[in-house]
Amino acid sequence: AGGTVFYDKGSYSDGWRYLEVDTPLRGYGLAWYNGSNIDIAGAYNAGVGTGKENTDAVIADQGEGSYMAMDCRSFTKNGYADWYMPSRDEVTQIITDFPGILAGMYDFASSTQYDSGRNWAYFYSTSAWNTTFKYWTSSITCPVRRF
Repeated sequence: AGGTVFYDKGSYSDGWRYLEVDTPLRGYGLAWYNGSNIDIAGAYNAGVGTGKENTDAVIADQGEGSYMAMDCRSFTKNGYADWYMPSRDEVTQIITDFPGILAGMYDFASSTQYDSGRNWAYFYSTSAWNTTFKYWTSSITCPVRRF
């Protein structure tokens, strides 16, 4: 679709082989959630290739509105509208393979909900994973897609 391929799982299975990330970065000024600190059962996936399931779960529970998962979902490029918010390990893969994409960024949000309490999600900040309140609005994220 015109982004940067950052992951190749080696073979085509489960409907995809590659993961692609695109910029511009998304979500600044938006919260992780849409005003409800509910526990989103389907958003605990951390592994590479699971961000789509997290994003689907967040949107199913949070509905319409302006929040990070919806911002990634609404992204389109070159006719592709299948973007989502990356999982914790997808963000780690992007940082590992293409550190320049996130250079100088603080508080990079993943779609992975932290498993302790309903108000927390994983955010990458200052070279480490942390948990931050879902209502935090000073973070960014990026659209990712599987193909």
